[in-house]
Amino acid sequence: MSFESDPITRDLKRVEDDASVKQAIKNVILTSLYERVFQPELGSEIYRSLFEPLDQVTPTILARSIADAVRLFEPRAKLLFLDVHFDKLPTGEQIPEHSVYIEVVVQVFNLPNPITTG
Repeated sequence: MSFESDPITRDLKRVEDDASVKQAIKNVILTSLYERVFQPELGSEIYRSLFEPLDQVTPTILARSIADAVRLFEPRAKLLFLDVHFDKLPTGEQIPEHSVYIEVVVQVFNLPNPITTG
């Protein structure tokens, strides 16, 4: 997310098309439940898993929480694929210790190609 200003209007630049959906998905996933005063149900429970042991169950809990948040709160996109990695990236690279890589692929309505966030 950047706070660049438009050179003509000097207002914040608008994010459009697939970039706006990516940003919205990221915002929903990174928002904790009850964080927004008038929308307490908006968000995901990933922070609940933050200090839990990173075992074989944790990726399943993270994936379920993220999938629910995307399905419930991003009506412009359909979730196609979700994968949680905590040992190696899909490319085979080692993930740093105490890190998780989450890949989300969605099909944005009215756009021809799926978009991937990671």
